[in-house]
Amino acid sequence: MLFFSVSFTLVFLTSVLIESLHAWIEAARTVPVQRNSIFPASLAAQGALPLALYLSLLLTLSYSARRAIPVPLTIICLGIFAGLFTLGVSLGIARAGAVNAPALQPPSGGLGKPGLILSRGSTVMVLIGDPENPAAPRVVSIPDRALVYQETPRTALPPAPFKDGGVSFLRDMLTDVSLTAQRFNRLFEGGIVPLGIYMGSLIFLLVSLRFVLDFSSWPLANLFLGALVFRGVLAFESFLNSVEIQNFIALFTSRLIPPPLISPGVYCGLGGLIVLYTVLVSLARGRRNGDA
Repeated sequence: MLFFSVSFTLVFLTSVLIESLHAWIEAARTVPVQRNSIFPASLAAQGALPLALYLSLLLTLSYSARRAIPVPLTIICLGIFAGLFTLGVSLGIARAGAVNAPALQPPSGGLGKPGLILSRGSTVMVLIGDPENPAAPRVVSIPDRALVYQETPRTALPPAPFKDGGVSFLRDMLTDVSLTAQRFNRLFEGGIVPLGIYMGSLIFLLVSLRFVLDFSSWPLANLFLGALVFRGVLAFESFLNSVEIQNFIALFTSRLIPPPLISPGVYCGLGGLIVLYTVLVSLARGRRNGDA
């Protein structure tokens, strides 16, 4: 429990810092710079919660495997503690959101000088005037067309290209984390009970994967394998909660299971099958060792 608390806290605070820095950069790269942009810390905390939950559970399961802590004890204790801990953090984030914290301000000063070149897709814009003046004239270059001089701008300026597209694997993972964070927030707005049911079922599925961390005798290899499996669960969560899949499942289960309980039911069903598999494998190993 101590290991989970420390790892969750460290990952959560680090994720909040990165989320705040990302928002600051996004505000700074706009032209003109958004002087009155507001990004409260509670919004960064909401985006960091799913990542902290997944990573802290993965690290704690790996720790329990290396310490040879019994699997049933790990699943039961960690599942209960992680659920209560995450719900408590969610309540704390909601309380923090009601506090009037100072707004996140971008850096002072302008971005670039006259002659700044910005692009949006295949369209290129050259700012003739001061970039801090949104009404400054510009020259627009569109493929297969002559240059267009706009004394009065007609469209908003694109942000400055501070970064490239990034690694697709990391970008897709961050997208899934963002979708999960939005889902947590919507469930919390509906009440603590829907959020508790969803989080509890998701945590049960994650802790049931404890057997993956015992796959081989190499702890580091097991940790990487567990990270891949957890990444698959995160992608499966986004897939399962898509509108198309939810509507498709509701066609067959709407009379038996209410739509809000479809995803938790799937998580609990998969987690139960994994736990049953773990128990059967453990019994088979015990019988084999007894015969030997």
